Amino acid sequence: MDNKRFALLLATIALAGTAWPDPAARIAIEAAPAVAAIEPLPAGRSPLRLPALDFELEIHASCGPDRVATAVSISAADTRRTLVGEQVQTDSLIAATLRLPAPQLSPVAVDDFCRAPSADVGAREMLIRGAATAHVSLRCAGDTGESISYASKPLDVTLVCDERPDDQGDASTATDR
Repeated sequence: MDNKRFALLLATIALAGTAWPDPAARIAIEAAPAVAAIEPLPAGRSPLRLPALDFELEIHASCGPDRVATAVSISAADTRRTLVGEQVQTDSLIAATLRLPAPQLSPVAVDDFCRAPSADVGAREMLIRGAATAHVSLRCAGDTGESISYASKPLDVTLVCDERPDDQGDASTATDR
């Protein structure tokens, strides 16, 4: 590549990335644990594949004086969601649901939880901390340009033992909790 083209490429890259961190902007995330109903497991330590999970997020975003939020991006595992326009309001609570498909979640190792053949053995609920991590960015704009702020939040999962015997109802009733 000749020097003129290389200089043009560098100038284009420099102009495209004009957002900077903004000390006045604030972003915080709250998330209740997602709930996963689990069928009884075989005895012993078991790697458990989690089902698809829905995480309810509350994002507190503020761009500071004379600035407005233009976008909030949320990502976890390989799932991404971007909120723009009326979905983002400066100095307000932003509610969002993020669904993580089962193939994107790592297996978790559990001991003494919901053991077969009797689901009465072991715990009935178990909290798994940090099963995934949500990364959130807040893009703000004003007369002086754009800025971006970042925050992360570990996402917890509550495993619930599905103690329903096989002869009572079909699988769809397990998700009605």
